[in-house]
Amino acid sequence: MWYCKHRFNDGHQVLVLRHAERPQIPPGDFGNELSLTKEGQQASEVLGKKLGKIKWGEIHTSPLIRCEQTAFHFLKGAQQIRPIIKSQVLGDPGPFVNNPQKAGPHFLLNKVNRHTPIPGMRTVEEGGRLFVNYLNTIQLFPCLMISHDIIIALLISYFSKIEIDFPNFLDGFCLKIEPNNLTLFIENQKPIVMEL
Repeated sequence: MWYCKHRFNDGHQVLVLRHAERPQIPPGDFGNELSLTKEGQQASEVLGKKLGKIKWGEIHTSPLIRCEQTAFHFLKGAQQIRPIIKSQVLGDPGPFVNNPQKAGPHFLLNKVNRHTPIPGMRTVEEGGRLFVNYLNTIQLFPCLMISHDIIIALLISYFSKIEIDFPNFLDGFCLKIEPNNLTLFIENQKPIVMEL
């Protein structure tokens, strides 16, 4: 993973990742109850071991079980004990959904993007600002956050103003938080600075 070479001990850093591998979501279902596969558990532990030299401050996850399991196995591999902080900003519903019943069908069809207003959803800018406000609650750095593909893709779009494909399992982005700006680090891109 590209972010394994990132310097997380340099200031206020946040690593935001998609959860590890889960089974295929059945058609017409949200898959909220799906756990990690054995491969997903193992991959989370291997990643934790790779990043285990870093003393993680806080671990935040979506309330969905696969995100909690990713964090649990990551910490096991890192041989660290930290409380896992569950937040609906990271999923169920996340920062972009304000009415899950209206937004749900669009999620099922993967018809969410930066430019098209979707019933039941906030704009990318509104959801992005909610996420940035949530960053202010972090007390200890570096911080690991485990979320979902669509949330990560929309957050990257918010910070970078570019569209990207949904991230793979255990992929995402890094943020460096400074008093007046955020710096976004994503694979194969130069760092992107956003003024606050």
